Amino acid sequence: MTMDGEAEVKPGERARAVVAVESLLRIARKAMDCYPQDDLETILVLLTVGAASSGSHLRDPAMLAHMDTEPVPDAQHKPISGRAVAQSTGLPRETVRRRIDALVAAGRLTREPRGVRTSEGVLMKNRNLEFVRFVIQEMNSSAVRMGRYGPT
Repeated sequence: MTMDGEAEVKPGERARAVVAVESLLRIARKAMDCYPQDDLETILVLLTVGAASSGSHLRDPAMLAHMDTEPVPDAQHKPISGRAVAQSTGLPRETVRRRIDALVAAGRLTREPRGVRTSEGVLMKNRNLEFVRFVIQEMNSSAVRMGRYGPT
């Protein structure tokens, strides 16, 4: 902290911030390219549900091995409530409800009694695979670029 209570900027932090923002903007642009029918709020809801539906699989070695060769079966996709999506995204609950309704109507999410979830084979639908491959590549290259400016 400086004498006036402001946090000090660490060496390389400004450069890493520029790299991080550039990366985020490239990802947002790719999302708009891959999902031209959606606005960023809808994409945020879709990605939040996707992460919630499959995130727990990352802690299960058997499921991770299965994911390497086969789509995750429908029964393994975990539902998330609209309230949890709203809390996670910071979007108003009514906005989330409308976005979820539209995504369910379009067949892009599945509604269950406990919430909504993705479906088996979601990675191969629409341009999802193209988008996630881009995100993976962008995050990997962003980490390399940030590394040029010192440790975090």
